[in-house]
Amino acid sequence: MHKEIDFENTIEQALINQNGYQKGDAADFDAETALFPAEVVSFVQKTQPKIWERLNNLDASKAESMLLDALNKELAAKGALTVLREGFKCVGKSVKLAFFAPNTSIDTGAADRYAANRLTVVRQVHTKTGAIPDMVLAVNGLPVATLELKNAMSATGWTVENAKSQYRFERNPKDPLFAFKNRCLVHFAVDTEQVFMTTHLEGKSTFSCPSTGASITALAIHPWKEMFVPPTSGERCWSGTA
Repeated sequence: MHKEIDFENTIEQALINQNGYQKGDAADFDAETALFPAEVVSFVQKTQPKIWERLNNLDASKAESMLLDALNKELAAKGALTVLREGFKCVGKSVKLAFFAPNTSIDTGAADRYAANRLTVVRQVHTKTGAIPDMVLAVNGLPVATLELKNAMSATGWTVENAKSQYRFERNPKDPLFAFKNRCLVHFAVDTEQVFMTTHLEGKSTFSCPSTGASITALAIHPWKEMFVPPTSGERCWSGTA
């Protein structure tokens, strides 16, 4: 594993084969809204057909745009964390963007709704400001994390320090994907030996801390219990279990 792309492949395969992610397509990313619109629409169609039927009855030609516009407005007003936890309002109805693991078996449909969540790993999306993060992790079309991956064994010799520097100097905090609270909730700088994270990009003032189990728990980076587990190596930082 002497190239950076080899490290990227290893992380991607670990997420897909061991942690329940699916491979997403960078072409599906909308840079203006920093969403994967088709994923959002597909999730609502599959899990909340009555909402989708209502939108179609109002105006079938604008059903998708009504849904996505409502989501964008609530993300801007309330932030990604609240929307993931509580959902968002659209045409007077509450729409869920994620379903959590049921605590009991009383609601027989809860397990099916939870299983319908789709976690995706997407490589090299192109953002509005021209950035190309190595990876984006998304939940039902909503980006929740970015990763910058470095392999010290590659020809560049780059390490986690170079990844941290990218976040400080090459990632615009005003880019929709990096906007604090509105999209990604955490940004990881990763090499084969270390993992650092930050929840807030602030240009050169960006501070990254070692990504230990304690720091992740304390910062409560998102509502998905155990989605990010205490890392023991570069390829074991993320879990799809909620």
